[in-house]
Amino acid sequence: MVLIKGSAGHSDFTVENLKDNRILDLAKKIEVFEDKEINGNFPAKRTAAVIIKFSDGEEIVHRVDIPRGMPENPLSKNELVEKFKALTLDILGSEKADKIAESILSSENNERVYYYLRN
Repeated sequence: MVLIKGSAGHSDFTVENLKDNRILDLAKKIEVFEDKEINGNFPAKRTAAVIIKFSDGEEIVHRVDIPRGMPENPLSKNELVEKFKALTLDILGSEKADKIAESILSSENNERVYYYLRN
C-alpha cells in the first residue's frame, strides 16, 4: 500500500484500494516468511525486517528492532495526537477529535496522561 499510495494508515484500507490492480499486482510479488533469529528476539525486541529484491539483482535490506510507538521507542506528543485523530476522525469528526486531544494535552496531569497513552 505504501509503495503505491504513499501511506498505509487506517483510512487507506478502503474497498477501493483493496481492489486497486496496482496494489494487487504488487501484493503478488511479496513473499512473507518466518525468520527464526528474529523470532528468537521476542519478547525483548519486536524485530521486523524487509528485503527488497530488484530485477537487476540489487537488494535493499532494512531491519527495525524496536518499532515506533513501543514504550522503548515512543511516539512524540504530536505523532500521538495525529494517530489519535486519524483513528477517530470518522467517528468523532475533526472538531471533536481536536477538542478531545487538546483537552487531554492541556490537562494538569498531561504528562501522566501522555505516559498512559504511550505505554
